[in-house]
Amino acid sequence: MHRYVGLLLTLFICCPLVATATTTDSAADLGAVRDGRWALAFVVVPDCPACDQVIEWFGRAAEAFPEVNFALVAPEFTSELLGLTGEDLLVLHDAGTQLGSEVGVTRAPTVSLLVEGVEIERLDWPFAEGLLLRKLAESLLVEFPTPSELLGQPAPGFSALSLEGQNIAFADLNVPLLLAFLALDCAPCWEALPVLAELSRDVPVVSVGIVGQPGLSDEDGERLAQFLEEADGVGGEAVVLLDLWDDGIPVSRAYKVRHSLTFVLADGKGVVAEVWEGVEELESLGEELRASLAEARSLRGEEPH
Repeated sequence: MHRYVGLLLTLFICCPLVATATTTDSAADLGAVRDGRWALAFVVVPDCPACDQVIEWFGRAAEAFPEVNFALVAPEFTSELLGLTGEDLLVLHDAGTQLGSEVGVTRAPTVSLLVEGVEIERLDWPFAEGLLLRKLAESLLVEFPTPSELLGQPAPGFSALSLEGQNIAFADLNVPLLLAFLALDCAPCWEALPVLAELSRDVPVVSVGIVGQPGLSDEDGERLAQFLEEADGVGGEAVVLLDLWDDGIPVSRAYKVRHSLTFVLADGKGVVAEVWEGVEELESLGEELRASLAEARSLRGEEPH
């Protein structure tokens, strides 16, 4: 079974990672591994002959599989590691082994193969170079669904609890509407709420909060309630739904959400009209959303607002 790596996504989920890593060039988070194909080798250098062997294999594999991004993940930077960075092979500093702990790595070397932030294969030492190459080749055949596949289709139905504890179905909501998927352990998601409150004046906003363990905290509940108050204060229409990890995050899965922030616009006919994925989309979301709504009104022959 594929393992959805909690740190690498926050649903696949979140915005970039909770942990950060450092390359030899600059400080960077590991959010990039949520997109595309990645091979991560968790190593300790020096004093790990097996790690040295895997690093040598990674160097050759990076040339053979240009479709895959290769990175060495190490708890400490050493002179040996600093000499390994290059165009085909990144070196990432996992300070305090936080990333390794989050993804369940217990020894070095360990190789994790990811597709769109989902771990599809793990190789624990000992393994042979031939097995690594075979698994890399197999990873090229793996594809995962994305929300964009829903464009032009009826928005998937769902039923979820509101913040007030009511059971809300998609059919109960007014369309058009904007679904905003956010993880409650994702700082940029909280920062998006004031923007969504403003947008609720243009279109009803349904914020789908992805709730992990141990559940919705009092503090998070208060912050979500404040969002509803802000939307009401500007004359907008907003709803908060809770997508519970214990229940398999059914709303997020129905909409093929890979990470938050993800925004889905359902038009007046309940058809998925637009999809935006990623924190970087927030800046242009309002302008693009209003343009899409205006175009839909024009097609229906309605006067612009």
